[in-house]
Amino acid sequence: MTGEAAQLRTAQRGTAEAPTGSSTCRHGESRSVVAAGVGLNVRNEPYPGTPWQPGPRRNRTIRATIPRMPLLTAIAALLVQTAPAPAAPAVVTQTAPVVDTPAVPAAATQTTPVNDAPAAPAASTPPAPLTGSPVPSEELVGPPTPSTEPEPIHQVWIFIDRWKEFGGTVVSETDLIITVTDGLETRTFNKAKVLDIIELVHPKPGQRGLVQLRDGTIVRGEILKDSLEEVEFQVDTVRGRVPREKVYRVMLELEFETRYARIKAAIAPEEHGRRLGMARWLADQDRLDLAITELEALLRDGDVEEAREMLREINARVKLELSVKESKGNSQKKAANKAADAAAAAAEQTQAANDGSHSAKPAPRGAPTTREMLPKDLLSNEDVNLVRVYEIDFKDPPRLTVSPEGVRQLILRYGSSALVPATTQERNALYSKSSVEIARLMFDLKARDLYNYIEVEEDPTSVAKFRTRVHNSWLISNCATSRCHGGVDAGRFFLYTGNAKDQRIRYTNLLTLLNFKVDGQPVINFEDPPNSLLIQYAMTRSSARYPHPDVKGWRPVLSASTPQLLQDTLDWIRSMYQPRPEYPVKYVAPKLDAIDKVVPTADGPDR
Repeated sequence: MTGEAAQLRTAQRGTAEAPTGSSTCRHGESRSVVAAGVGLNVRNEPYPGTPWQPGPRRNRTIRATIPRMPLLTAIAALLVQTAPAPAAPAVVTQTAPVVDTPAVPAAATQTTPVNDAPAAPAASTPPAPLTGSPVPSEELVGPPTPSTEPEPIHQVWIFIDRWKEFGGTVVSETDLIITVTDGLETRTFNKAKVLDIIELVHPKPGQRGLVQLRDGTIVRGEILKDSLEEVEFQVDTVRGRVPREKVYRVMLELEFETRYARIKAAIAPEEHGRRLGMARWLADQDRLDLAITELEALLRDGDVEEAREMLREINARVKLELSVKESKGNSQKKAANKAADAAAAAAEQTQAANDGSHSAKPAPRGAPTTREMLPKDLLSNEDVNLVRVYEIDFKDPPRLTVSPEGVRQLILRYGSSALVPATTQERNALYSKSSVEIARLMFDLKARDLYNYIEVEEDPTSVAKFRTRVHNSWLISNCATSRCHGGVDAGRFFLYTGNAKDQRIRYTNLLTLLNFKVDGQPVINFEDPPNSLLIQYAMTRSSARYPHPDVKGWRPVLSASTPQLLQDTLDWIRSMYQPRPEYPVKYVAPKLDAIDKVVPTADGPDR
């Protein structure tokens, strides 16, 4: 075939080949793909001048930058995250002809007349097909493969030129011509004279893929629907819908078994590094059985220390998962046995009631115990977490986690703030930042509505001091006894006791101390810690400025013989966050004052 004939054939197919080592892209664009969080960002930077300015139209060969390696090698390198060995050059083809600066759109053969004179340029232009995609091109499929099931409707979206688009159901198609109807009109197009023809995909339940938007953003997740009206997808637990006019194309990933077979076929037995990378990828996909099989095979072929270490780690992971499953199974079994016993007991009681006299009264219960009379309203675990969030010290932050949904909501609700990155690439990069950095950004934005997305996994420094140096050290053992503030005679100041490891008890008592006042005097005085009633009431009456009321059984805790307790208490008060925040926690402290308490009068006792 002559050179001219080959060029004509290329133009008719609407494809272009990229010779090895070529480095230019459409319109001299620089394309970078950055993985971050739930999506990828593609940034297009055209050469100086107005983008897509009309000019002469022509078809030309497109050159794309690609690594010098076979396509299957690229697949393995991207999936297993290991550096592949250099190999023979590869050829990449793009699915749409690229034009430089067309002035007059090419005429398309059609049954309905089309006005070819361009109107005002549209806001969006179809981006170039992906090169260097995070998922190799051989793992992305367009239309579904043939099967014995009824063939799905063949629909396409056609980019006629830079201003005109048309989508619908394919009526007929040949190598050169395609006829499409949208239900109102039917149009016929010459494939070589349109910018691109995008075939809509039909995802299977749970099938993943990529959604490439026209602004360059790429979202990876489960594809739910690809229709002429919109594209629906799900990332983690978040569903999203994008109108068709904002979508360029949807590409589906191959199923795991197919991907695994292709990767394995592309790796030679002597390529130990790539086989190790494949095992790591299998472990990341939670296919631990296959990862173990591959590692054992690798160790039989050679002494690879990294493979031996990875095998130990995966075996330990398998044992841990088995133990967790066994523990859950035992718990469920115990719960089932307990429910069965309760049902049997209930059946026995019902039978006894039926056998006995119907007029028999139920046996009276005994008088309530003292513990049954005590309050039981504690803070919830969610309230505990909020208190922890408000007490975070970023100089010494506790272990914490910010969910991806928290990052997404931060961008959605506070994207107009100067503190939030403006570009899509920088916003995607937020997903890769540490949770402490994201939490600090939320604090800088005063985004209190997002604090519930922060999960603090341990006590902040100040609360840890309260737990070890005050609450568990002397407060509960001296002030929360049954004859004092932990009993039915506690009055308005009640402290909970019980399981010392229960964080709800600890934080409920903390909130009580922070909020309680006696005649306007706070129990915790942050402006003057030594004058806090918590300290004054714990001192001897002779040395206290505000001595504890004279009640039977009271004994001082902070005295000359316990100077360290006093210093620890002062250190805790001074370590709490300043200025003091108001926790968004709804809690009402219990009051154990008797409503019918006898009040003596001059005339005698109240009747």
